Amino acid sequence: MNGFALPASRGSMRTLRANSSSVLAIVLLVAGACSPGPLPTISPSGSPQSVGPTDPRPSASTDDWEALRRPLTLDRLAPGTACPVSPATSISSTITDVQGDGPVYAADGGGIELREAARNRNGLYDIRILWVSTADYAGPVLVRGQRVDADGAMTFLSSGAELRLPRESDIGWAGKPIGWRGWPSRVLLPDPGCYAWQIDGESFTDVIWVLASTAPA
Repeated sequence: MNGFALPASRGSMRTLRANSSSVLAIVLLVAGACSPGPLPTISPSGSPQSVGPTDPRPSASTDDWEALRRPLTLDRLAPGTACPVSPATSISSTITDVQGDGPVYAADGGGIELREAARNRNGLYDIRILWVSTADYAGPVLVRGQRVDADGAMTFLSSGAELRLPRESDIGWAGKPIGWRGWPSRVLLPDPGCYAWQIDGESFTDVIWVLASTAPA
């Protein structure tokens, strides 16, 4: 479940703590604005390091994003159907409990816990999700999602119905493999339930099924 937290302001740094099932804990340095709140994480030891964008290729153009905007395949579940949660997996010795078939994964601890403290003034749960790409893929990524067991939208705080993950990534962590990338995000959910993300890259489409449940009191 969610056990990570990202920095609260631009240029700030916070140690992310993995949930009890994670073996190690990663220290992320985020050059961007983030407010306080629970966020999914990964990993451990080593001193934090500042890593800036190093990819010399240009950012994705409007045409690139249009090409990634494939038809959604997030079908509504039949009443009474259990949420087909994507299994949690480890993709390196320091990154565990992520969901997806890759090469882009949701580092959400294997699921989402909804806490009252995470509700915003509009009554939506403001959840932090970290997206991680291995070196197998270096292009842009488009993420969209929705609730699949009932009516309900899944949106992103800064971008609405879709999240664009560019080629560039300025997040670094101790032990980060060469060519790997990471992007923080904030997902807004109205209620507990079964949700799905469709992740589109230039050479792949993946669907991640996730159960958002109320955290124990």
